[in-house]
Amino acid sequence: MTPTPAPSAAQQPMPLLPGIPAMGEPTDVLLTDLPPDTSLHSDPPTALFLDNVKNLGVIQPIQLLRCARGPFPYTVAAGRRRIKAARATGMESIPAIIYPEGWVRSSLLSIAENEQRSTNDLSDLMAIESMRAEGFTDVQIRDAVGMSKHRFDSIIVLQRLIPELRQAMEAGAFVIGLGRSMATLPVEEQTKLIPALQTKLDFKTYKRVYDAYQVAKKAASAGAVPGASALPGVPTPATPAPAPRWANPTLPWQERAKVLLTDEVRAMIPAAETDVLKLVAELERLLEFALAH
Repeated sequence: MTPTPAPSAAQQPMPLLPGIPAMGEPTDVLLTDLPPDTSLHSDPPTALFLDNVKNLGVIQPIQLLRCARGPFPYTVAAGRRRIKAARATGMESIPAIIYPEGWVRSSLLSIAENEQRSTNDLSDLMAIESMRAEGFTDVQIRDAVGMSKHRFDSIIVLQRLIPELRQAMEAGAFVIGLGRSMATLPVEEQTKLIPALQTKLDFKTYKRVYDAYQVAKKAASAGAVPGASALPGVPTPATPAPAPRWANPTLPWQERAKVLLTDEVRAMIPAAETDVLKLVAELERLLEFALAH
């Protein structure tokens, strides 16, 4: 039997990882050399993003792979929304990093670029504080960088951390997401987390303090006083708090879920009732859409 010949180098599949980093070529690329918007699958750029590009240009270069075949000389690996925004704001070219054809799959480069462009809320917070110190208002800052109010508020909530926790977060003792959760606690509750900095301050530690705080808050709102007595020397158990509305089995499950969600979000965002209602309404809309499809 004639042995099957080994595949040639041209026939062998491209490895998932190239193994050797390629030095991309930074340059400006004409937008006419890139595929049309209809071929670039992505969300359309928002009005804030368009204003940002119009005022500042495209700061982060797009990622391209050379392509010897096809109607365009490049394959777009990352930056589809930036390309659309550049065209919509009248630009003729866009900054790009161009990699050689066959170095890596465009799909892998796209994911890698997104991972390496993850947000840095702590850096953004310090930048916001610096601009505030110069006298700029929050609205001016948001408009200048094209940031939504929701995103802006999710960053400045970190200012509510007590100094000990803020310093630990800046030193990398815990992740920014945990810092955002802890910032919603009152100062006295945040203080209870300081001892954990000597060992490990993680989400479980925060959750214990948060749960105890919620129990105490509900007991206080119901008028329960632990250890109270009607007669001297005769302890009287505290009146149990009424069952929460979401636990009422006579309500439809959708209504119970909405009430539970509202209570939990309100506890996480205690001083922003309007934002709570907007968020719950949006989640309710998404739930109805999911159930309908």
